[in-house]
Amino acid sequence: PQAIQVPCLMITGWWDNYPDLVVKTFEDIVAKGGDRAKAHSRLLIGPWDHVSIGVAAQGDVAFEKAALFSGGAAKAFFDYWLRDQKDNGWDKTARVRYWVVNEEGWKAAESWTGLARETAEFFLHADGKIAAEKPEQPGTRGWVHDPVKPSPTLGGANLPPMKHGPTDQSALLERKDGAWYSTGKLEQPLQVNGQVELTFTFSANRA
Repeated sequence: PQAIQVPCLMITGWWDNYPDLVVKTFEDIVAKGGDRAKAHSRLLIGPWDHVSIGVAAQGDVAFEKAALFSGGAAKAFFDYWLRDQKDNGWDKTARVRYWVVNEEGWKAAESWTGLARETAEFFLHADGKIAAEKPEQPGTRGWVHDPVKPSPTLGGANLPPMKHGPTDQSALLERKDGAWYSTGKLEQPLQVNGQVELTFTFSANRA
């Protein structure tokens, strides 16, 4: 990052392949880059996958209000720095802008890693439930796995020709060769900003 002396505009999406690395690179530039890079670099995180940045249709859903936003941001960035259009308002944009899924809008911040956050713990139950309450007794689940018929990845951070982007996962519930967990319908909205960690123990045999 120390060698980067010019302002950067970094764009990624929630279903991009490595959004965490894009964010880390941005934070490194802001912390260690040249003076102009530190002061004027920007980060944009939208509801997009890797090959459909700025497109409304994403997987099984559409984000109409986010369509073309990345292109407008890129044009304003280049107009300001390369075409000397210093009156286009780019210098007033927030350092970080990110789309909140299910709120259908953008939020702004000075830092992604500096956002105020609370941590929350959820537990996997033997009946397939995900709950904030810890199970009274540890439970186990078992299933038979056939490597010839692996469970498919449905959407997410994939690339064509595989389906990519936000995708309904309910088809997996019909399979008997895996353990599926769900919170059910949430009583209160739950917004996730940051890393999700999963800790579990498993064993396998070849019988």
